[in-house]
Amino acid sequence: MEDKNLNLGIRPNFLDLAKGFGIFIVVFWHYVWYLDIPFQNNLLWNIEFNISLFHMPLFFIIAGMLYKIRPIKEEIKKDVNSLLAPYLLISVLCLIVSIIMKDVSIKQFVLHITGILSGHDFFVTTPVVYAALWFVYSLFFIKIVVSFIYNCRKPISLLFIVLSILTALVTIMKGNVFPFRIDTSSIGLLFFIIGFKGKHLIERIMQKTKHLLFTAAISLIIITISALYNINYDEFRGYVSIYACLWGKSFIVYVIGGISGTLLIFSLCSLILRLKFRNNILVNISMNISNGTIIILGFHGLFYPFFKGILVSSNFFTAVGFSLFILFICYWLIILSSKYFPILLGGRKLKT
Repeated sequence: MEDKNLNLGIRPNFLDLAKGFGIFIVVFWHYVWYLDIPFQNNLLWNIEFNISLFHMPLFFIIAGMLYKIRPIKEEIKKDVNSLLAPYLLISVLCLIVSIIMKDVSIKQFVLHITGILSGHDFFVTTPVVYAALWFVYSLFFIKIVVSFIYNCRKPISLLFIVLSILTALVTIMKGNVFPFRIDTSSIGLLFFIIGFKGKHLIERIMQKTKHLLFTAAISLIIITISALYNINYDEFRGYVSIYACLWGKSFIVYVIGGISGTLLIFSLCSLILRLKFRNNILVNISMNISNGTIIILGFHGLFYPFFKGILVSSNFFTAVGFSLFILFICYWLIILSSKYFPILLGGRKLKT
C-alpha cells in the first residue's frame, strides 16, 4: 500500500509557492475580521468571500500531496514534534501576550486554555489571536487517522474509514456538532485524501506549459461559476468555510470550488517558476515562508489589535498592503524562531 513520493525536483517548487500564496490569503482573509471592517457589498468583501472557496482546501490538499506513509509510532512521533508541540507552544505564547496586552480574568484564562486544547472549538465567542492554528490541530489528527487506516489490519482500517465517512456526512448535513474539531477535520480529511490520491496526476499536469494554461483557464471558469452559485454577497455570513461548517447552497459545489481554486493556484505558481529570471534572495524567502507557515498562522493575529480602530479602510489595495506588512513582520519571526526557538518550526529547516 506504500505510495511513491512526489518527484518535485529543485526547490522552490509549485507547492512551496502555493503554500506561500496560501498563507498570504489567510492573513488577507483576517484583515476584515480582526480589524472589524464594516460589512458592505464591495470589492474587498467580495474577494474575501471568493477566496473562502479554496484557501483552506488548498492547505489540506497540499498536506495530502506531501504525506508519506510511515509506521504508526513513527508517524505519531513526527507529528507530535512537527505539529502538536508547535501548536501548543505558539498558542500558549499568544495567550500570554494577550494577557499582558489586556486584563484577562481567571475564568477567561481557563476558557482560553480549554479552547486551545479543543482546537479552538469550545467556548469560542469572539476571534482570538491564535484561532488560525485550528488547521494545525486538525491536520495532526488527520495524519494520525490516515496512518491507522494504512497500517492497521483490514477490519480496523475499515472501521476508521466508515467512521470518517459517517462523521463527514453528519457534518455536511448538521454542521459543527462534534467536539474537538472532529467535524471540520472530517471535511479536511476529504481534501487531504484528494491531495494524497491525486498527487501524481497533479504533478504530471504541472510539467507542461500547455497543460498549465488549460488547467488554469478551466479552473478559473469553474471557480467563478462556483462563487456565483454558492456565495451570497449580500449577507455578512454569506461566505463558505470549513472552520464554520458553512457550505453555501451545495456542499458538492463547495468541494468542486475548493479543488478548482487549488488547481488554479498550483497552475499559476508553476507558470511563475517557468519565468526565465530567478533571484536567489526571492527563492530563499519563498522557501522560508513555505517552511514557516505554522509561525505565520500562529502569530499574525497578534499584530491586528495595534491597528484596530485606527485602520478601518475597506479599500482592497489598503488591505493587500497591510497584509503584506503583517507577512513581512512574521517573516522575521520565522528567522528568529529558526535561530533561537527551532521547536516552534517543528524541525523545519530554513534557507540561509
